[in-house]
Amino acid sequence: MVRFFCTWLGITLFFSGSAQIIYTREFTNKLLAAGAGLNMPKESFYHVIPCEDSKNIFDLCLVSEPDSSELKFVVLDEKAVTKIIFPEIHFMTKVASLATNDDRYWIRTRTPSPQSLQETIHADWAGEMSFIPKSGLTDKKYAKAYSIYRQDYGMLFVILFYNFEYPGFNEHLRSVYFQSNN
Repeated sequence: MVRFFCTWLGITLFFSGSAQIIYTREFTNKLLAAGAGLNMPKESFYHVIPCEDSKNIFDLCLVSEPDSSELKFVVLDEKAVTKIIFPEIHFMTKVASLATNDDRYWIRTRTPSPQSLQETIHADWAGEMSFIPKSGLTDKKYAKAYSIYRQDYGMLFVILFYNFEYPGFNEHLRSVYFQSNN
């Protein structure tokens, strides 16, 4: 009976209309503490893997074999961001620690529109950078980092490592948001 109920619950949650996903209790608690959420497209083929980084800088690591990509998340709650005055510089420092130091490669930046900041992600600041990752960090060729910041809430980082762009590529990267004040 318990097995039937667990199977039924899993199938119901899988086919439900909500795209809100709970990956691990610790990661979900960190998102809630920062007043944030994760909204992955239903078509995504990611599964949770242990974060194998020596400095424990990632809170959640996902991998997709069909898309040849990895998604890694970092959540800094209100307590962790009290010393951050300029989120842009903090984000740039984080990306610089992940990017190769080879002078042949550039780091490209992009910022979302002010309308998107207010209406969609409910953030004070957001930024995106494309770069070539350090060779020992991943076996993927390219990387993009996306970060959002909201004063008195927190700062979130999403790092996407990939070999090629695929359908839903940008939606996976921009899957985090802050809860609305309304």
